Amino acid sequence: MNCERVLVECLSWLPCSAPKVSLYRKLGARIGERVKIGRGSFIWSPDFRNVSIGDGVTIRDNTRFFCDRLTIEEDAFVERDSFVSGSEFFLGFGSYFGQRMFVDCTSPVRIGREVITSFTNIYTHEMNYAWVTEGRIRRKSGPVIVGNRASLAPGIHIGANVSIGEHSIIGSGSVVLKDIAPYVLAAGVPCREIRSIRNEFLVEQDILDEVRRDLEDFVHKKYPKRRIQLLFKESIWPPVLSEHRGTELILVGNYVADEVFSVLKARRSAVSVFDLRRQLYHKNGSELTHELKWRMRRFGLVFKPYSPKAFGLTA
Repeated sequence: MNCERVLVECLSWLPCSAPKVSLYRKLGARIGERVKIGRGSFIWSPDFRNVSIGDGVTIRDNTRFFCDRLTIEEDAFVERDSFVSGSEFFLGFGSYFGQRMFVDCTSPVRIGREVITSFTNIYTHEMNYAWVTEGRIRRKSGPVIVGNRASLAPGIHIGANVSIGEHSIIGSGSVVLKDIAPYVLAAGVPCREIRSIRNEFLVEQDILDEVRRDLEDFVHKKYPKRRIQLLFKESIWPPVLSEHRGTELILVGNYVADEVFSVLKARRSAVSVFDLRRQLYHKNGSELTHELKWRMRRFGLVFKPYSPKAFGLTA
């Protein structure tokens, strides 16, 4: 065990990810494709079979995970200089786990899908050991749960046994000591709910033109010599696949018919397809698809792979 840990720590200082990913897999961890682990970052678990990292995850420099059970879902982005330690930590799909996070997982910590947070401390137990041992107080402990698409501004402290609802926004410098309801703006010391923001999520914004300008500029500048055909439409249906046969085809629409995804899934095609309103994409092995998917995060778009089962369709 000690030899394995020394080897993990030594390899963590390599600038490339491949040897680290290979070692974790040999130790029993489930590591997806296109996983990047920065210099000085490493993962340690008493049983690496309890470690799961999805496709497209990035862990930047000097971040450490010491967890009995660790799950980082697909396309999550972990910034530098963070520390996570304890029993169980879960980071959901597409979440941004920013710089200098400190997470105590004495009890489980679960951060949902597409959450944004940085410079935040999360504690699952109170820290005053002397008072506990002397019997003056009863130590509070319990899990911390952050709901899907919550947004936590920098400088927040979250106490034990707290649940933050989905789509909530927590103001900078807040101290969260009790549950926060979904769809609210909250801030303060201690953190209090200020107002509901539920109605703001009912406004549908059309960003197709903004995405088109950004992606066209990005592709033409980065790949000036490659034959890449981009097509942007309000809705995209199967006939477009036969009408446009570029060397590399990128389809972006406010709506993409399920039949388009089904055809490409059956063909195992390298065509890149993005549905903006449902935030779905055709998952393939193309590095260009992965780049474009990350590029569109600047518009608040975090894409999930299309799955027929998710819509009650047959595969």
